[in-house]
Amino acid sequence: VSVVADAAVYWDGDTITLTVECDTGAHTVKAWFGNVDSAAGVNDTAPPAVGTTYTIQHLQVISDPPGEGTHDVIVYAENATGTDTYTIPIRTGQAPTFSNWGQIPDVGSVGASDTVDVDIDITDNSGQDPPNVQATLQYRVDGGAWTNIPMSYAGAGHWDATIPAQYGGAVVEYHINAIDLQGNWNVDSHSYTIAAQGTDPEITGESTHEPGNPGNVYTDVPGNGAPFDTGVAYTIDIDTSNLAQDDNYVVLVSAFEPTRTCYIDINATVWLTNATNEVVTLQLQFNTGDFPSGTLITGKVYVLTDLPSNLGRTISWLSFQHLVE
Repeated sequence: VSVVADAAVYWDGDTITLTVECDTGAHTVKAWFGNVDSAAGVNDTAPPAVGTTYTIQHLQVISDPPGEGTHDVIVYAENATGTDTYTIPIRTGQAPTFSNWGQIPDVGSVGASDTVDVDIDITDNSGQDPPNVQATLQYRVDGGAWTNIPMSYAGAGHWDATIPAQYGGAVVEYHINAIDLQGNWNVDSHSYTIAAQGTDPEITGESTHEPGNPGNVYTDVPGNGAPFDTGVAYTIDIDTSNLAQDDNYVVLVSAFEPTRTCYIDINATVWLTNATNEVVTLQLQFNTGDFPSGTLITGKVYVLTDLPSNLGRTISWLSFQHLVE
């Protein structure tokens, strides 16, 4: 006889499911759950087998006794030749509980320059003070990677943490994770959207292309490239006339020559802030002398949000091509 439980730990109100595998389907399979549920008066009996597999389910009700801990469930498999007995340890637990969650500023009032203070009360049957309970706040921005912040304990079961300011329009999700000394855990989840302030910069097009003629917003017209060994300059129009006061943006450029699988360093980076407050131009220059006539060079101009530790979301982008003649 082999017995497998469907979870590593069971909390108040969970259903315990045991899968019992026997050598034949001609058994009567029962289980005694009195060690995990003091209200269990008799053995639970499994329905008929599916093949040689029996399933027993029991609604676990934690009470004292038995309370939180590891307790034995005894399984009996009876047939005409006798009874096999198997003991499986079942871990019962009671997770920490939450109350009085708060957030300042509140969910509908967070601006781009606001840090967010989160506080909550956490209690547990083993005690509310550390080390009986530990709490961590985990947050992410616009579906990105999760960042962990240890929460501070203020006494009387009260915990708090601060989420750093983010850019306008961002969606911030966060979880409050609580765990007790027995490894029982619980999660309280929330989210908020930061109010947009101002307008993101926009690439409005390519105004000049020297030598040759400017293409449209998406691509240079093939055949209008520069002669061999002549530098190329593009002027890209970026409208920053209504940036948010606290938002910063960066413009990056990359170019690629696919037949040689190498990137071309254009060395063009422009930082945009609300102080610009005008249409700006970006000169993209690279020398075509290393590439024979007929080489097609492609590239993109990106406007991205500038975050303190890494580049953020793409706001606008423009593709361009240059055919070496």
